[in-house]
Amino acid sequence: MGSLLGSMEKLSRFKGPSVYMAGAFSKACLGMVSGILVARLVTPTELGAFQTVMLVLTYASFLQLGVFNGLNRQYAFLLGRGEEQRAQDMVNASFRMTHLAGFLQVLAGVGFCAWLYYAAADRLLLWGALVILPALFLTPYLAHFDVTYRTSQHFQTLGYFLSFEGFFMLLSVGFAWLWGYLGLFLRQLAGTFIGVWLRRQYVPVRVNGKGTLSDILELIRIGGPLLISGYIFSILAVADRSVIAYWRGPEAVGIYSVAGIVISVFMIIPVMVGPVLNPKAAAAFGRVGHPHSLRRFIWISLLMHGVLALPLVIAGYFLMDRVVGSILPAYVAGIPAAKISLLTGLAICLTGPSLIFFTARRNTLYILASLLCTALVWGLGSWCLQYYDNIIYVAWIRAGVSLLLSVLVVFYALYITRPESGPGKPGD
Repeated sequence: MGSLLGSMEKLSRFKGPSVYMAGAFSKACLGMVSGILVARLVTPTELGAFQTVMLVLTYASFLQLGVFNGLNRQYAFLLGRGEEQRAQDMVNASFRMTHLAGFLQVLAGVGFCAWLYYAAADRLLLWGALVILPALFLTPYLAHFDVTYRTSQHFQTLGYFLSFEGFFMLLSVGFAWLWGYLGLFLRQLAGTFIGVWLRRQYVPVRVNGKGTLSDILELIRIGGPLLISGYIFSILAVADRSVIAYWRGPEAVGIYSVAGIVISVFMIIPVMVGPVLNPKAAAAFGRVGHPHSLRRFIWISLLMHGVLALPLVIAGYFLMDRVVGSILPAYVAGIPAAKISLLTGLAICLTGPSLIFFTARRNTLYILASLLCTALVWGLGSWCLQYYDNIIYVAWIRAGVSLLLSVLVVFYALYITRPESGPGKPGD
């Protein structure tokens, strides 16, 4: 009887993370499907204008200054030390920062609107940027609430929210059917509002004070370096689209969106593999305390990602013309770039061994390499688009840079896990 109860207790311990992983996976899949359906309902120019405006959310995300990253680390750390009041102080400080971060992001959005107006940009961009301003204010609240759910181990509830949001993304395709270009932004606003409202109703750690400036600065000090690494990876993911938006405008971005859909398919693979390997790698490193214990996870990661990604590359190459031609006929001009993006997707999967860097706290060179890759996409992409009127060159650059990064990841992972390497460095 005791062993049965123990087994049930272990199963319940994994239920929350399992529901969370399933929610994240379902949201990614449903988001991809809804993206394809939306593309059928609007023109490439309209979709490109929407995607261009949404870049503001990515680039403005650094305005939270690392407070939410700091809370993600400090709340659990302080609870582990028995300092419950200090942990609550951190939550109060983080929530206070959401107001400021939301205000700063709106200011950034207003600045973007002003730039579009004085640059005489496409009016589709200007109207879209004005409509999306409320989402810029609300996204910091989403980030704050998500951290409170994760750090307080309420994964199951958050997983349900993610699943619901995925289904809402699918159902809200009707917004684009009813209102066209405007419906794209109304759909985004509605999804953001619902996400904030749901999380606020059931938030596990409620605010009970105003939060002090000194606590906010402490969270910035701790979370700032973490924010930098995450921010670099975010802007690398949108660097190709950003270059095309700057030099060629909304229609080219819309045509290139087929490549974005292809990459989003491959992005589901790390969502599946990461939650399986990360805890095992952390446990192995915790038992031994030496990076060499992580070497086998390099090969396991490459095998798992490769087995899932290679069939997609092969199938995508041979079926791309037929699938895009039948489902998205208005976007057939984007097929050549989409085929090249199959290599980009494969390269992204082959960076799976980067889990070694974060487990062993040796991620500095990986961050610098990602920053260099971002600069290469921007620099080489800008140079090509000034002299050649074809977005396929940007696709090749993104694929080449991604493959280069994956090679660097594998070799650096092998280097730091060699038998004679030193122990992990907590501060690196």
